[in-house]
Amino acid sequence: MFVNRHIARTLVLALLAMITIPATAQRTLQHYLDVSVGGGVAMGMSTKSFVKDKIGADGQIGFAYEMAKHRFFFNIGVGADYVLTRTGVDNFVDSYARVDKDGRAINYRYVYSDYVENEHLLMGSASIELGYRFHRYGFFGVGAKVSFPFVSDYSTKTKLYTEGVYTELIQPVSRNVPSYGYYPEIQYKDKGSFTAPDLYVAPMAEVGGVVPIQPGIICRIGLFCEYMIPVVGSYKAQPILDYSAVNLDPNTQNQEDLIANLHMHPIVNGNFNSSVLEHGGEAMMKRMAENLTIGIRCTFRFNVSRSPSICNCVTDN
Repeated sequence: MFVNRHIARTLVLALLAMITIPATAQRTLQHYLDVSVGGGVAMGMSTKSFVKDKIGADGQIGFAYEMAKHRFFFNIGVGADYVLTRTGVDNFVDSYARVDKDGRAINYRYVYSDYVENEHLLMGSASIELGYRFHRYGFFGVGAKVSFPFVSDYSTKTKLYTEGVYTELIQPVSRNVPSYGYYPEIQYKDKGSFTAPDLYVAPMAEVGGVVPIQPGIICRIGLFCEYMIPVVGSYKAQPILDYSAVNLDPNTQNQEDLIANLHMHPIVNGNFNSSVLEHGGEAMMKRMAENLTIGIRCTFRFNVSRSPSICNCVTDN
């Protein structure tokens, strides 16, 4: 009888321990160091009809301090982001009145097609996030991030040919008369830096699942979304096309000079004052500086609590 009572008491105590210890562990404030890597697709969010946003890319790395209690977690961190956005412009013509080498009045035309620009941003960032774990393995979080670019450059390529329209002719002169400055279509390239906003703010959200790796180490894998909005910065409005260094003398101009000296300024700083393009201005540039990122993030959480959760499993949140 004594043995049975002892066994019963032991079983009861064991059962109570199984119930109360995890519950206590779940509600003990836990501390983590997080290391995250992520990436996805990025796109500019311009609103002008002639500007075509194309799919780019985003890569991120981050480090955060996190606190978790029961099902809630909160973290604050720093990181670095690389963002590639790609922007195209509808085919267009840039033209002006001049005379040809024989002194006849013409409308000289630069005809552009397949105009594409890649913008590169390398940024430092700081972020906060508040999250909640649902069921056993799911979670979602919302937060905000501020980012400050320290590298911003671009590269542009386009196809271009030139032609002349004479007042006495209906059709333009063939594009392949180099002695008159009418050059065949080839690809032109340019690159440089651009004036990026000084500060971005991005609301962000994330949803995904939790994977236990080993005691004290948990991995969160989530689908995240960020929308970067420029909030601080001055904008340098300039024409996207710069002919100031090009030799425009009809007697001595040549295609090699045009290749070397035609400059294409960044679209994000563009004033769009070409003859057939709409004018932009500061509002246009601010809008074009916004971009959306959607991707996958993997976060490794290392428990650094002085009194780590006894369970060290996914329910420690």
